[in-house]
Amino acid sequence: MTTYFVAVYVCPACRIRFSAWSVGSCNTFGATMYTDGCVDGPMYEEGNAVLLCPGCGQCLWREDLTTLASVRDVDYMDDPSMQDLARAIRPQRAQYRDLLNQRPWTSVAREKYIRIRAWWASNDDYRAKRTKALADDDDARVANMERLLEILDPEDTDEALTMAELHRELGRFDDCVRQLDRPFDEDLRHAADAIRRLAEKRVRRVAVLK
Repeated sequence: MTTYFVAVYVCPACRIRFSAWSVGSCNTFGATMYTDGCVDGPMYEEGNAVLLCPGCGQCLWREDLTTLASVRDVDYMDDPSMQDLARAIRPQRAQYRDLLNQRPWTSVAREKYIRIRAWWASNDDYRAKRTKALADDDDARVANMERLLEILDPEDTDEALTMAELHRELGRFDDCVRQLDRPFDEDLRHAADAIRRLAEKRVRRVAVLK
C-alpha cells in the first residue's frame, strides 16, 4: 500500500501558496525493475525531489522549501483550507528532458538527479515497446549520457553500476565490462551480472531485470 503526506509551501518566485504530495511508504510488490535503475510498479512510488510551481511554473527543489503545514493523506480530505490550494506539478519522466535545457541545478548531486531521470525518459519508448530502433541520432540523449559518465563517481558502487549501463547502452561493451570488474554487494550483484551478460551479447537496449 502506498501512503502519502501533503505539505504546504510558498513559491519563492511568485509567492503563491500551494500543496504538494510526497510519499510516506510504498513497496515493490509486482514491480518491474530495469537495467538503467528505473522501477515501475503498481504500489511503487519513487517520490520526487523536484516540483513545478502551479503559479509560475518555476522548478523548485523540495528541500529548499519551508514546510508551512503537513498532514497525512487521509487527513487532507478533511482539511478544506488545504484542498483549496493549487497543487504543485510533479514532473513526469518526459518533463525531465525539458528540464535539461533549464539547467535548474546548483550542485552536481542535483544535476545527476535531473540527468538520470531524463535518461530514464529517453528509454521509455523501448520500455513500452513503442519502438525497436536505437536512438543513435538523438544528440540530446547521447550528450546527456556522456555528461552523466563525467559526473558519476566510479568509486561509488551504485554509480559505478549506472556507469556500466551507460557504457552498454552507448555500445561501449568493453568499457561496460571493465566497469563491472569489481565486487558488488548482494543487492547489486544480480543487476551487475545481467548487465554483463547483455554486454557480452552486444545488446544495447535497456532491459528488464528478471
